[in-house]
Amino acid sequence: MLIKPKVIILHFNEMIDKLKQFFSTPKKVVTITHQNPDGDAVGSSLAMHHILIQMGHQVQVIVPNNFAEFLKYHEGVDDILQFDKNETTKLQTAEVIAAADCIVILDLNDLKRTGVIAQYIEASNAFKVLIDHHLEPQHFADYMLSDTTASSTAELIFRFAEQLGWQQYVNKTVAECIYMGILTDTGKFSHSVTQQLHETVGKLIEAGADVKKADIELFNNYSFGRMRFWGFCLGQKLKTISGLKAAILPLSIKEMHRFNVQKGFTEGLVNQGLAIKNIEVSIMLKEEHDKIKLSLRSKSDFSVNEMARTHFNGGGHKNASGGMLEIPLSEAIKKVESVLHLYDELK
Repeated sequence: MLIKPKVIILHFNEMIDKLKQFFSTPKKVVTITHQNPDGDAVGSSLAMHHILIQMGHQVQVIVPNNFAEFLKYHEGVDDILQFDKNETTKLQTAEVIAAADCIVILDLNDLKRTGVIAQYIEASNAFKVLIDHHLEPQHFADYMLSDTTASSTAELIFRFAEQLGWQQYVNKTVAECIYMGILTDTGKFSHSVTQQLHETVGKLIEAGADVKKADIELFNNYSFGRMRFWGFCLGQKLKTISGLKAAILPLSIKEMHRFNVQKGFTEGLVNQGLAIKNIEVSIMLKEEHDKIKLSLRSKSDFSVNEMARTHFNGGGHKNASGGMLEIPLSEAIKKVESVLHLYDELK
């Protein structure tokens, strides 16, 4: 039986033997990811699910809330347990976590990003594994595979399987889930790209990943309503800041209601500002009742992570981060513009 150490971060090589031993017999495993799951969160969760199922484990994928329709084309999506769907699923989630032998936490660096589910994870005596690529992970797992240089958590899932000798389980289904995570989190290979990543993608294609299908499902499968909304955003809301290499895109609740914005409609929208010549930073501001959610993206060496942590109560990656302001949208726009003016690199 695996003895649980104090919460520490270990090099992955130091945990291989213990993890192999732990997963050598059937376990009840739960995978959990962050609120508002993106392609990396969903792809990583499903990839881990399909790997462990092949090994004889009982696995339940849990998400805190719903996610975009265009991410729902993989096998196993219908079996995902959505915590906030209704009172029954909330109870189910608590019961499944309480009964788990192992909880695999994916694509997050702080349990608070799971919302209410965090309390169930903290109360559980299950063996906890964290696989993530975000900066400054909190110490809440027994073992952690945390690599901020990785393009995505999905890339780390592939590395996890290789290191444990589970390559035979990376079949077509698993490969396509991992590929979705990589493709979405790198912005179609526009950032966080390394030689190792391309080598990994080559192995995924060799395993059967249909890259053409992924491109169609993820980027050429939008609703007409979503396209109309994007037209409005790009035509009337996106603006550049005079004297700065920056663009902002503010959206009010009223505007989003006007276009009946659904989950996933704004996915990738903030990146459009970076498509403008000489723009180095793009920031989207979304009004959500009593707060403003910020999405920050950058080119080159400019760190929006530093900006988000310093000014917007957030953080993330160097070129892709998020933040939050609890002020009216009009004040948030002024705040963002004033912050942008503080950076000489943007002038």
